[in-house]
Amino acid sequence: MSLVIWYTVMGLGFAGMIWAAKKKKKTVNDKVYAMAFCIVVVFSSIMVLVSYFGDPEQERAISNANQFEKAKLFKIAEFVNKKYAGKSVVILVRQDMLPSENSDFVRIDPVKTLKKMLNRDVTVKDVVIMAPPTEEEIIAMGGDPDMMAAFELSLSAPFYNKKFAECRALSPAAIIDLAGLPMGETCRELKIWRWGRKDPRIVLPEVNDIGLCFEPVDLMNGILDSVIVVRNDRKFNFMDDAAPKDLEEAFNLLYVFVTKDNLVQLAKDRTITIMEPLD
Repeated sequence: MSLVIWYTVMGLGFAGMIWAAKKKKKTVNDKVYAMAFCIVVVFSSIMVLVSYFGDPEQERAISNANQFEKAKLFKIAEFVNKKYAGKSVVILVRQDMLPSENSDFVRIDPVKTLKKMLNRDVTVKDVVIMAPPTEEEIIAMGGDPDMMAAFELSLSAPFYNKKFAECRALSPAAIIDLAGLPMGETCRELKIWRWGRKDPRIVLPEVNDIGLCFEPVDLMNGILDSVIVVRNDRKFNFMDDAAPKDLEEAFNLLYVFVTKDNLVQLAKDRTITIMEPLD
């Protein structure tokens, strides 16, 4: 039975319980009815959970998400294997991107998956994990631990600056930034935009539009080595369609790999969008 049907049954059960409770003249049968309606509500609640997590559409959506995640990691590895052969890299990842026993959804481990895809001549110096900042870290960054949630601060430029600095101190040729960038105007406060030519390049996993978090010049001058961008002409339904098994085909269905060499042409063809930078 679908979720809609079980929700309907649950609603009828609640209505029955209310009806039995509001009857002015109660009989022995009314108690039986109330108990029966209560059992219906409990049973339908359980079935809602079973239907949700066993729903084919939900399972398909999770499977698709995992496949497209693999496809992105495949393209990142392909790029890094070619450009950084014989060199070292550091992987930056958010803690909430890693598989967890507390998660209700199946999720691939992006770090383990990427490492398997990288060639042996690419050395992963370290994996820097962006866990929510401790109370001491919040204070050190000028925040108030009583007023600012750790998770909120973990999305801010000061925390990203701290983690980028940790990566930079390892002197890699590139930082594979699976953690992405902070959202909105705070992204402009990142110190990486002032890094020089001797600093590590950054391989960025995914953005929807260039121009909101960073400007095209940041890609053209080499601070960002590459970025994966969602295609304007994408046509895929995560609930109904099945992602291609071939990772190259899956990637090309939703994304495009952008570097300074193809940025202008992709924008001209309107395959990607370059937004007006924020003032």
